[in-house]
Amino acid sequence: MSRLIEYDSVKLKLRLNDDTLKDEISLYIQEVDDLVNNRVRNKLGTIDFNGDLIDLPLTVDGEPPIDEELKSIATDAVIGKFRLQNSEKPLIWDTAMKNLDNYLDRRFGYTRDEPFRQKPQATVIPAVGTRGIIVTLSGEKWGKSTKLIFQFGAIPTDASQFSGQIILTNPVTVVTDASGMFTDVTLIIPTNATIDETSLINITDGRQATQVKFTTIPFTKTFSLDGVLI
Repeated sequence: MSRLIEYDSVKLKLRLNDDTLKDEISLYIQEVDDLVNNRVRNKLGTIDFNGDLIDLPLTVDGEPPIDEELKSIATDAVIGKFRLQNSEKPLIWDTAMKNLDNYLDRRFGYTRDEPFRQKPQATVIPAVGTRGIIVTLSGEKWGKSTKLIFQFGAIPTDASQFSGQIILTNPVTVVTDASGMFTDVTLIIPTNATIDETSLINITDGRQATQVKFTTIPFTKTFSLDGVLI
């Protein structure tokens, strides 16, 4: 399971040719890893909006997951700590700490007015087909026992301004389970969907939303050699 800071990335940035300083750098990596996780804990608390424990330390596969921006900031912090200890030059360290504070504010908000909410996810099968086709949707990381609304529409210029027609599902009322999941929800792609265009199936609980893409293709008739429709 990938962690926040990789030794090889630090070694590459420091342009080291061997592992002579590996023990020292590994110590700095651990210190920065602890610092970042402590700041995330201070920002998010210990329990998310579903009442589940927020697992730390951060990993790529965890929730919240590590992204490339945070990995880069943390790596720079290790570089800065190394430079600070060996040359007493604080510029790289100070810059990394400012970037970390800015990142946490942008990603998680300036204040913790409510518990951390995971980014809901969904999948659609198939993701390509004709108008009128039945597709199956599943999702996770939603609120527990939460009613969901499904819409279909064009991809908006501004993702926050999505507007589309509400579409009926089977079952008609979709409510997530005690783990914030839903499975095997089916719906029909509207017959007025534009052919040869990728649209969005928008799923929302009224507070958060996520979209999955569906590409509409023309229906083509296929005939056998004797002229029978296949």
